[in-house]
Amino acid sequence: MSIAAHLHFDLDDEIVGALYLKLLRKVLEANNVAFDERTFSSSELVSRRGRVSLRQLITTFSSTLDKAPPGLGFRYGESLNLVAADTLGLLVMSCDTLGEAAEHLRTYRLLLGLPIDFELSGNIVNANEQGQLELKGLCIDQLDHHFNFFAGEALTLAIIRQASWLCGEPLEYKELHFPYPAPKHAHLYETHFKCPCFFNCDKHVLVFDKDYFQLNVITSNSEIKAEKLLLCHETLQRWEKSFSLSQRLRALFKQTFPKLPSNEDAAELLKLSKSALHRKLAEEGTSYQSLLYDFKRERSEYYLKHTDLTINEIAERVGFSDGSTFRRAFKTWTGQQPSQLRSK
Repeated sequence: MSIAAHLHFDLDDEIVGALYLKLLRKVLEANNVAFDERTFSSSELVSRRGRVSLRQLITTFSSTLDKAPPGLGFRYGESLNLVAADTLGLLVMSCDTLGEAAEHLRTYRLLLGLPIDFELSGNIVNANEQGQLELKGLCIDQLDHHFNFFAGEALTLAIIRQASWLCGEPLEYKELHFPYPAPKHAHLYETHFKCPCFFNCDKHVLVFDKDYFQLNVITSNSEIKAEKLLLCHETLQRWEKSFSLSQRLRALFKQTFPKLPSNEDAAELLKLSKSALHRKLAEEGTSYQSLLYDFKRERSEYYLKHTDLTINEIAERVGFSDGSTFRRAFKTWTGQQPSQLRSK
């Protein structure tokens, strides 16, 4: 798998397509909410290929969502479909099973033009009794809850509706987890999703029957799939070059984890000499070792917060010889012991 599958957009990257804007404008106007066009140029709203940053979109929302009717995200989610995802949407529609469609969506999710990641578990090669789709990066802690409500409602509903459309039958979900407080219109969640919904969770997760991954896609087409798969791969390779070396190196760590590469191996995998790798990272104000430590710290914090792994098990997973060495490194990184973070 290309490292591009592990890259991630930032708030200021101009990636949100004009089609999303047009759909948003239509939904807002249908609900008597004024669309603030001052943030966008006329070309961005008219051009099919025009793109804006998520921060621009959020700036517009900050002055409109607090005046919008409750549950506007559900209305927007109902207007989203796979056709809006262009080539990636056609690839997903041409897959044989929902499991294959979900894997392609995860691999090529950059082409959606949204700063989100998808993580799958319990897929067709996994023995778990349930499947899970985790959405990362959709809800942003430092932002007003109005936007997080909107984004969570819209994308969750779009995924559920499109999965049912792909297999030609309604799919029931076991439960949904949302990483934000329950909104005042929380009762609308179970009305739309028809399953238990939980708020203030650590992660944004859709939980469903593992067997859903094996359901056939009614629009499958092997010839279209082969053509769109090649186009998605070529496009992803082009987009990869627009990311900084630091971003590509972090993506390489994600791809190879838990076996993290040495700086010599990383340079070779990124098609650079060792000296070029160090020089380019220095120009970006960082170093290989600094990025490696940051990655290990992030993984360590994740395991401490979200798993029951022992300190020694975490130490082994992130590349330390023993727990005491890991504790010293963690104290250097964060100023606290691993047990202190876990106790919080």
